[in-house]
Amino acid sequence: IIYIILIAFFMMNIFVGFVIVTFQEQGETEYKNCELDKNQRQCVQYALKARPLRCYIPKNPYQYQVWYAVTSSYFEYLMFALIMLNTICLGMQHYNQSKE
Repeated sequence: IIYIILIAFFMMNIFVGFVIVTFQEQGETEYKNCELDKNQRQCVQYALKARPLRCYIPKNPYQYQVWYAVTSSYFEYLMFALIMLNTICLGMQHYNQSKE
């Protein structure tokens, strides 16, 4: 009786594995004519499913002005310039310094 139960269990696993492999092969045949590989297809599917993020604009006029200034590209360039200036200032402190 144990022999019959074990054989039935293994036959069920083989059948389920066969069904899964066949299902995957059928899914792959859909993309045979496509020149994209599997990773590229996943990227395309991800891009098609993506939804844009909501932009929450403040209703308070002061908050709106700060939000508008911070989200502008000029603010980004200003922050980049300040970081570079800070890096240069820190480098100037240690220029020509002795190794001691």
